[in-house]
Amino acid sequence: MSRSPDPSSSRYALTLALVALVGAGVLPAVEAPERSGVGEKAFRHPDLEISTILRLPAELPPGDAADVAAADLAALGVPADRGRLDARSGRWGAITPSQPLVPGSGVGNELTWEGLGRPAPANDAALRAAVGTAFRGYLKKNAAELRIDVGETAGAGLATVHDGGAVAQMYVPRVVKGVPVRGSYLTAVINHGNLVLFAANNWGDVDVSTVPDVSAEDALATVQAHVEPFTITGSWGKTEMILVPTARGGELQQVRLGQGYGHRLAWVLRPSFADDLARWEALVDAHTNELISFEDTNQYAEVKGGVFPVTNDGIVPDGVEQPGWPMPFADVGAETTDTGGNFTNTGTVTTDFFGPYVNINDNCGTSSLTGSGVLDWGASGGTDCVTPGFGGAGNTHASRTGFYELNKVIEMARGQLPANSWLQSRLTSNMNINNTCNAFWNGTVNFYRSGGGCANTGEIAGVFDHEWGHGMDANDATPGIASPSGEGIADIYTALRLNTSCIGRNFRLGINCSGNGDPCLNCDGVRDIDYLQRASGQPHDYSWSNANCGGSVHCVGGVYSEAVWS
Repeated sequence: MSRSPDPSSSRYALTLALVALVGAGVLPAVEAPERSGVGEKAFRHPDLEISTILRLPAELPPGDAADVAAADLAALGVPADRGRLDARSGRWGAITPSQPLVPGSGVGNELTWEGLGRPAPANDAALRAAVGTAFRGYLKKNAAELRIDVGETAGAGLATVHDGGAVAQMYVPRVVKGVPVRGSYLTAVINHGNLVLFAANNWGDVDVSTVPDVSAEDALATVQAHVEPFTITGSWGKTEMILVPTARGGELQQVRLGQGYGHRLAWVLRPSFADDLARWEALVDAHTNELISFEDTNQYAEVKGGVFPVTNDGIVPDGVEQPGWPMPFADVGAETTDTGGNFTNTGTVTTDFFGPYVNINDNCGTSSLTGSGVLDWGASGGTDCVTPGFGGAGNTHASRTGFYELNKVIEMARGQLPANSWLQSRLTSNMNINNTCNAFWNGTVNFYRSGGGCANTGEIAGVFDHEWGHGMDANDATPGIASPSGEGIADIYTALRLNTSCIGRNFRLGINCSGNGDPCLNCDGVRDIDYLQRASGQPHDYSWSNANCGGSVHCVGGVYSEAVWS
């Protein structure tokens, strides 16, 4: 088996940052359900599919563009072979300098806090502020060479620190004349005080008016006309205006440098429909009233008690329910259990699958357990709504397994990202939804019952970790790091947690995953991200992806999840 990465090292943060570069063109554990009902109306304009190519200055045609690019790198103190231009935007898609920004032990870093005119940061919050200020100063000083209009950056951006401050990441979204540009942002990594990575993602020239010609009401009417005979019954989120990058030109290799992006001013509408769990988002051109896309934004996946450690396939030891596993971080009366499910109250108390980090909502019913001393939720046979016969109708395999697994993966993440506010909040997990063969993230995590050739997805640790991984992706240093395919990053989180390349073992009830034409050899989950466990035994790069994926976000995400696993 290929070696899995070590999440405890600084290299891990850099690896995830580099994913932003290789994955920023392409976000669920299996494909969305087969379309029916409103789903038959799903639509996405082909110009929203943006492929990119990064070129060294030496790879540009001889002439002014190549000379200027080389001169810009020289002015930045970056060797000519360490900067690559996004051919579509003509801006830097990746630069790997070694430029001191804040005091640290990086090569050549002689900066001091006194010399910068500010006290040494006393905590992570102060360090994040200092890094943000230093990065913004770097942008202003080098705006011409970086080819960035600092006026189009949204405030100071988001700084995240790791490893006691040794590594920091910057994420700066783009805003043009007050309108956010979807998927367009700057990202950077500072290692031991030195800037070691800079990238401008989807940062093309904006040549469209930001003043709409079409009202939000007219745009909504366009959406209603598109979804007929179904009726919009409300909205699940706010209506807003954004700029949407599009692909301009034909074959990518033929696109002239800096002329490969277009933009559309668009209304974002979030209609809801009766008896539909999907979270539909419509983009409507705010100048022409043309529907640009209509898509489901749900990210699908295809005390103590009994828990399935990895899955529910009956293969010992990790595929059978293990009784007596701790229920970590569960509220017990006025206390909360520790990571081992321990608490100190010796009187009679009541607990539930609820705590500071996870709230279980089981569609089979509610759960409650009262007692003193050891509170044991028990174990049982069966699946879906089967319980041990006590603890309420919600004391299911999925509730017990989900409460354990989600708390554990969140605990691991808090250890790596202690300052991340999302990891300190409570995540709701909806179990035993009356549907089959999927799971999804939409701000909560959601899991289906067994049926249709699929196991109960709330009884599979890898599916929990994958859907949680979408939430981590949406709430980390660079939100949506690999948008529009966050599938790879969610698979990476799953593999890091469980140390397996088979994502969601037993999802398909004994049927090996198809592998988008390169079948899995020994994985009945949704994917295997170890190419040595696929029929071809060969890595799946972007050439393979372009020829075989057909835009499937799960397929495209495998390009970089394989790279990290390997």
